[in-house]
Amino acid sequence: MKITSNFKRAITEQQKNERRQNILASARKLFKLEDFQSITIAQIARKSGIAKGSVFLYFKTKEELFLYLTLEELEKWNDEFDRRLEEIVHGKTAGSSDLLDIIDSTLMNNSVLIRLLAMVNVILEQNIGYKQANQFKRALLERARHTGHLLDKRVSFFRTGDGVRFYLYLYILIIGLHQASSPAPIIKRVLQHPDFHVFNINFRSYFLEMLKYLLDGMERGRTM
Repeated sequence: MKITSNFKRAITEQQKNERRQNILASARKLFKLEDFQSITIAQIARKSGIAKGSVFLYFKTKEELFLYLTLEELEKWNDEFDRRLEEIVHGKTAGSSDLLDIIDSTLMNNSVLIRLLAMVNVILEQNIGYKQANQFKRALLERARHTGHLLDKRVSFFRTGDGVRFYLYLYILIIGLHQASSPAPIIKRVLQHPDFHVFNINFRSYFLEMLKYLLDGMERGRTM
């Protein structure tokens, strides 16, 4: 009698791709409930229905796994963002309020992507190989150029190159602001005192306010 197992090796390329996507999906589910540091490869493997060692056939480190998850989540958001920009009626350009509305509705509720992006430089890029790092940066550059070109066409006051710069501004703001709005537990206790109320930063409100200042400045600079 032939013995089968949930841990049997993937043979075909399709099976390998399916297993890889299953691993990423399992990591995403865990990340929605726990922080990165507390998640283990063993947890991801159990949730994926495979042996722990099998995960390393697809991702050499936990950081590499979550870097690819970041890229996958970024692609999904970019597709939605680009679609919303393309929906602007032909011949009509978007103003700063249109752009803020699109960002607010597509990004602000995507806590998984925001948390992942905030970890890229300080955690996820620290324990990966050159090949993986190069692939990630090239994919990021390709997407920034694509969305940047679309922004240049659709935003009324953007000139050539402004779209890529704005895309990178978004990325930088997410990294810095998320860290500022996510203090350590002991700091959260300290900030409960009324004297420190100013240090309680709401990510969404600060993010949109800073983007508005940025866009207003860019628009004034183009019309002067």
